Amino acid sequence: MSYKYIVRLSGSSNHGFKQAARILAEAAAIYGNRFASESASFGPEARSSTARAEVIISDEAIDCPKIEAVDFLLVMTQEAFDKYIDDLSPEGIVVADSDIEVGEEYSIKNLFRIPFLDTVKIDVEKYSMINIFVLGVFSALSDVVEEKAIRLAVMARAPKLSEENYLSAFKAGIKAGDRLVSGTKG
Repeated sequence: MSYKYIVRLSGSSNHGFKQAARILAEAAAIYGNRFASESASFGPEARSSTARAEVIISDEAIDCPKIEAVDFLLVMTQEAFDKYIDDLSPEGIVVADSDIEVGEEYSIKNLFRIPFLDTVKIDVEKYSMINIFVLGVFSALSDVVEEKAIRLAVMARAPKLSEENYLSAFKAGIKAGDRLVSGTKG
């Protein structure tokens, strides 16, 4: 039986999830010795308030990158949550911005809440690094791709003279993810 793990990053088009998905796919395929496929929404959807990027990670070649059930869903806006929550697998992980209202009708086993913008403002000091921060959160909450593999992919994509900012944002995301797992705020 083949292993397949599906990641969906969703929110506003200005969150940089297309780049985050590309980095995660490269981390899995180049540094993690897995197969990976990434895609992002284009067209009118990408310019509206809801955009998404997806990564499929597998131990076998991916011949059809169709998304059936999402294993890791990160949502930064209410609209993204409402649109994609029904795609979550029964054991899936949801990382939602703290401002998102999660109705009682959803019985999500693995729900983590984080005030993304406030946390990035304090821990990273640059909103433009939220996509790299998110990769750190993913690394802390999922063992599908090793932290080292994601870090190497992040550094490979970091623009010259920005490597320290990228690494700092990634590490801040890991710390925030670790706090989510341990249930602490500080």
